[in-house]
Amino acid sequence: MLAGGPRQGAPRLPRLHALLSAHDRGMLAPAFDSLLTLYEAALGRAIVVGDTALSDDERRLLGLLDGSLQRHACLDCDKGSASTLDCALCSTRLMVAMAATATRAEALQ
Repeated sequence: MLAGGPRQGAPRLPRLHALLSAHDRGMLAPAFDSLLTLYEAALGRAIVVGDTALSDDERRLLGLLDGSLQRHACLDCDKGSASTLDCALCSTRLMVAMAATATRAEALQ
């Protein structure tokens, strides 16, 4: 779990880095850490994490990240939080796309 649950309050970045490093993508940890922090700021609370299934918060974040949901349609937050979350979503998408491109290039070598 990255937020909520029994490890709530523990630093998230080291856990994200460990999780992503197992897939050679530890460099994405800061982007996801920032995204989660700004998502929680927009929610006005900590993200709720599902146990055996994704929570509504997790499904919403995935929808925002993959573009199937628009922030203004599913999240009511102040203009400042909205703007920074939108930037974090774009930055995270770019970082993931760059990592995917690197993976494809490595596979071709």
